[in-house]
Amino acid sequence: MLWMRGAALTAGLAAALAAVPAAAQLPDANARGFDAVPQKATPLSSSAFVVEGARAAPPGSWHGELLFDWNVQILAARNGDQKTGNFIPWRVDGHLLGAWTVLPFLEIAGDLPVTFAQGDNFEEIAGGFPPFNTGVSGGLGDLRLVPRLFSPASWKLPVDLALVPELRLPTGSAESFLGGNGVIFAPRLNVERAFGPVRLLLNVGLRYRSTGRFLQLIVENELTGGGAVVWTLPTGSVFRRPELIAETTFSTPLSQPFASNIGTSSASATTPWEFLVGARTLFGKHWGATFAVGRGFSSNAGYGREAFRMLAGIRYEFEPEPAAPVKDRDHDGVPDERDRCPDEPGDGPDGCPDLDWDKDGIPNVDDRCPREPGTMELDGCPDRDKDAIPDPEDKCPDEPGPAENDGCPVTGPLVTLESDRVRLRGSVHFDYDKAVIKPESFPLLDEVVSVLSKNPQLKHVRVEGHTDNKGTAAYNLDLSRRRAAAVVEYLVQHGIARSRLVSAGYGFERPIADNATALGRAKNRRVEFRLLEDDKGGKPQK
Repeated sequence: MLWMRGAALTAGLAAALAAVPAAAQLPDANARGFDAVPQKATPLSSSAFVVEGARAAPPGSWHGELLFDWNVQILAARNGDQKTGNFIPWRVDGHLLGAWTVLPFLEIAGDLPVTFAQGDNFEEIAGGFPPFNTGVSGGLGDLRLVPRLFSPASWKLPVDLALVPELRLPTGSAESFLGGNGVIFAPRLNVERAFGPVRLLLNVGLRYRSTGRFLQLIVENELTGGGAVVWTLPTGSVFRRPELIAETTFSTPLSQPFASNIGTSSASATTPWEFLVGARTLFGKHWGATFAVGRGFSSNAGYGREAFRMLAGIRYEFEPEPAAPVKDRDHDGVPDERDRCPDEPGDGPDGCPDLDWDKDGIPNVDDRCPREPGTMELDGCPDRDKDAIPDPEDKCPDEPGPAENDGCPVTGPLVTLESDRVRLRGSVHFDYDKAVIKPESFPLLDEVVSVLSKNPQLKHVRVEGHTDNKGTAAYNLDLSRRRAAAVVEYLVQHGIARSRLVSAGYGFERPIADNATALGRAKNRRVEFRLLEDDKGGKPQK
């Protein structure tokens, strides 16, 4: 009986081989060089069995799984559309799977496959084809490296996307149908969309490979795809995060998708297409299990069209504990340990509310007079007499006076000539942050013009500009120079010879009062008239 089956198989193979068109690029008919179980379980997290998802686990998460894969009738010959033999009636594989989420956008994973044993019916091929009846054995399969890159959350897409550039290294026996003849590159795109507890997964990709062949079965570059439904059930007392999974996967020749590359044979031979259903769950915090059953959509001849498939595995999952919630009683984004006002929402780094009781635009925390409206220049304090000195520091808050006189009016002359300077008992005021003299200072400068005109012996006078410490040193140095030059221009325009004048600016290098107070800063913002050495000692004229 066995002899008659072998004879019939031999005759069928001879006819089938005769029907294969001659092609120089095709490998030898016994080259083999392809895995008889092409659809591999994925090592990636948040996926189905073979079909992969596109959602990243928290960085630092990892899992490992020992998975057993039992397949029945995975490689058969045919004559036309008729199956003429089951060369590998069964096969038992083991997979050591692992994955690690390194970064929010990167997961790296791998698969170490081993075939423990597989059935061998190659002796059915009669002696007329001695090269083809070489048997198969178990051993290491092709090692798989499976990184996954996730789309950034900032893209705000309606679906999650991931790119998987898989590599399969030729570590398995090509002769025993455990691997390919060379490196296989299998890039694919993963798409995922969730609807409550239900996730829909879609994969589409390519598989670039060296061409493999056995008899009339030719395996070349392939288009791959698959879809899955994952339904997450409520966690119970025994099962944690249980999932029900249904999926389908396929691969087909890239040159002629879903059609045979051999004119007289059926498309099913080179288009492995299968369906799996099953479940996955955790028992407790880390340990879990996987179980699935399925089959190919057709039991015709070819490869990867198994009559039955079962997956069973045990897994261990680790996910970092989420960081302890930051205590923030007032929910202002500033932790209680750094919040100066932990029970009042604030909008500053100290966590306190930037209240402004007097509505002057200056927060209470920066306002020296939080109940009275003022200006930023005066630290938020009022100035009733408009002399640029805040009322709390003004000794005469209702009578304007210069900072040099603590805000009180000056009695007597505003300008006096001393041995080393022309002293002002008032202030030269400028527009804020500018070198433009305010009109209110013109009378004071006119007094300076009068004194210099009456004392022609003062041939060299240095006009000095000084500032407070608000702003950078470079900025204030430049501002003081420009203000001193503006005063010189005013004096020249009012009759003082330019040759008698020189200007200089010192920024905030020479303070005469404390810059911590508005009054001190007002005193430091000044213009001085210094007599140079050769003018000192001259007899002054009033």
